[in-house]
Amino acid sequence: MADENNAFQDLLGKAMQFQERIKAVEAQLKNVTVTGEAGGGLVKVTMSASGDCRRVEIEDGLYNSGDKAFMEDLLAAAVNQALRESKKISDEAMSKAAMDVTGIDPTKMTE
Repeated sequence: MADENNAFQDLLGKAMQFQERIKAVEAQLKNVTVTGEAGGGLVKVTMSASGDCRRVEIEDGLYNSGDKAFMEDLLAAAVNQALRESKKISDEAMSKAAMDVTGIDPTKMTE
């Protein structure tokens, strides 16, 4: 019974440690920025690695062209590129946090 209690206490401690580590990682990700570009830089979207959009830049020439559909396509592409990069950074940070606490690399786990 004492061994089971110790094992449970260890597990509970790791869970609390993991929760604290995740909160710290989430706070750090808010300060990391990524930029997605489309159209050779005609449209740029800057986001935090936590997924918050910080800035959208559209070159004057594109904006003044009046080609709304083209601008929308470029904007969507830039947003998607920034989202992919922010997800990659976030996933890597969360995996590292999990490995730091548990010693298990979640990227090596199979379903």
